[in-house]
Amino acid sequence: MRNRKGIFFVVALVLILAVAGTALAGGSRWGKDGQRGRGGHGRNLERHSCGMTCRMSGGRFARGNEVPQEIRDKITEARKTMIDINAEFAKDPIDREVILELHAKHFSLLQEISEWYITQRMDAAENK
Repeated sequence: MRNRKGIFFVVALVLILAVAGTALAGGSRWGKDGQRGRGGHGRNLERHSCGMTCRMSGGRFARGNEVPQEIRDKITEARKTMIDINAEFAKDPIDREVILELHAKHFSLLQEISEWYITQRMDAAENK
């Protein structure tokens, strides 16, 4: 009887470890810093400059509000700028001035998009 309990315990332990190992080997849907995907932040160039811009890039954002063409153009430009930054990092040697200029442009665009977005959210909250 004692031998059967030991065998049952070993089999159960092996099954638990096998299931846990399979789950860990498959990776997670969420990256290291909360970004979707297995690679974490910065693995996918399109995902890198997302956040609210991903929700708005199809022309709509939360609650079906329309995103003006001007804002969509800024979203596209911010993504292109991020791709340009990554391309500059791939060069040898890197050009620091170009990277800093692109970085400033990228975050300026994101700031403008963010200001529009928060204004829309405040307007929606006031007009419930």
